Amino acid sequence: MATTYTLNADALTAPQSGSTFSSGQPVVDVPLNEVVTLSLSSTQTIELIGDSPVTVLLPGPSSANPGGPQANCLLIKIVGPRVKATITTADGAAQVIPVDPLLILNSEGASPITALTLTRTPGVDTFAYVFLGQI
Repeated sequence: MATTYTLNADALTAPQSGSTFSSGQPVVDVPLNEVVTLSLSSTQTIELIGDSPVTVLLPGPSSANPGGPQANCLLIKIVGPRVKATITTADGAAQVIPVDPLLILNSEGASPITALTLTRTPGVDTFAYVFLGQI
């Protein structure tokens, strides 16, 4: 059954009183209204209790993406110190991204996420709440 993933927020930045941004703009407002229909999704709570990378299970194959597990939408919320997310896409390159405390990544094009691992700060137990969705 399809799921609707909605990301609706305002990213608003304003300089402290008496200053302006280097662009000269007094305020920068970026409205977010992303609505994506997902064929598969999963929500996972992962407790990182060791220093080795932990593999996150991606949603399985679907009729739209029969090639295997992958994700187009990713949201990671960390409770605890910084975590490193290693993300591999269909383009093939693995990227290490620090998550402290939130990461939102939507890749609706031809480069879905094909692998994901999380690595905690050495010696510190951490919780990660992960949402994954496949178009």
